[in-house]
Amino acid sequence: MAKILLDTDVILCWLGGGQPHATLIPQLIERGDVLAWTPMQLADMSYFCRSSDRQTIDWLCQALETVPTTAEVGKLAGAYLISYMQSQHLTPNNAMIAASAVVNDIPLWTLSRPLYPIPDLKFFTP
Repeated sequence: MAKILLDTDVILCWLGGGQPHATLIPQLIERGDVLAWTPMQLADMSYFCRSSDRQTIDWLCQALETVPTTAEVGKLAGAYLISYMQSQHLTPNNAMIAASAVVNDIPLWTLSRPLYPIPDLKFFTP
């Protein structure tokens, strides 16, 4: 059993029925893997969803484990921003997601690895 932090792009692909996510994610859940997100993804999804999709947000809150945002995560995200914001265009949101993954030792599943130029970040590869 593994824990996997889903990036917003993977969640959107999954919910939209995109392959292989629409098939693979239920398989991961069935085998006992824990799928997680951070409050940053919850904010993203809440912002981008239409009002008719609010039930989906509620369902995601039940289906995904929420990785806590702590002071340690915030400090590490700040360090990432200092190191990579100018040269690699790292956003504050992505810095927080990456720091959450690193602090909690959870691999990040993203479709956009170039957005995460952090050497100590582990990635999930399906």
